[in-house]
Amino acid sequence: MKIAADLHVHSTFSIDAEDEMDALCRRAVDLGLEFLCFTDHYDLLEEDIGYDYLDLDKYCRALEALRVEYDGKLRVLKGLEFGEPHLFPREFADIQERGFDLIMAGIHSFDSCFIGDRTLLERFSREEVFEHYYQEVLKLVEFGGFDVLAHLDLPKRYLGAPEGQNGLVERILSSLVKKGIALEVNTSPLRKGLAECSPDHEILRLFQLQGGERVTVGSDAHRSRDLGSGLRYAAALLERAGFERPGYFYKREYLPLEW
Repeated sequence: MKIAADLHVHSTFSIDAEDEMDALCRRAVDLGLEFLCFTDHYDLLEEDIGYDYLDLDKYCRALEALRVEYDGKLRVLKGLEFGEPHLFPREFADIQERGFDLIMAGIHSFDSCFIGDRTLLERFSREEVFEHYYQEVLKLVEFGGFDVLAHLDLPKRYLGAPEGQNGLVERILSSLVKKGIALEVNTSPLRKGLAECSPDHEILRLFQLQGGERVTVGSDAHRSRDLGSGLRYAAALLERAGFERPGYFYKREYLPLEW
């Protein structure tokens, strides 16, 4: 099976990315991708390195120009990765009116630190970090209003996985199903030396068993050479977990991809 869509990609509109949008589009065409969704960071927490970095108007204009330029060669989707939108309801309401195809949301901080800061383990156990993180993810999902939950078990990418599965995960997955929010399969841990995605088989099976059907796949690429990485692994993972096919969002509507 083949997935010809990368739905989590960052350009230089994100503070931590290396390549401009056009370079990423050219790379996507070279790889034979059919869909590319830019999901640059929109971060409003003052402690975040990307705080107040994204110029939304310039970003939206650039995306519209790319749609025209690559028409017939690549479907460029207009997305955004909003950090902690449940803490910024007024700003989130504005984003919902800006004509995005896909609004992705995620939790990136813990105790005023980036979730990947290993110094957290000097103050908290790995289990405590995950407990607090999942509590915030549950608040985020219950707030709702977005399309895709990004990298559900993100801390493992930097801090390693805890022993056993946190009981909050099933509550998060149940809420995703009730609200019709898609669960992302984020392939970036494969590039970080892990042998799995975020999330991987165990959580995907729990999601599927609870009736979850909406899944998207993204590399979380912050440079063109990482674009599309791990898509083959993700396709096999989803098939093994029992999903019929992943999807994408166009004008906030979930549509199935062809394998």
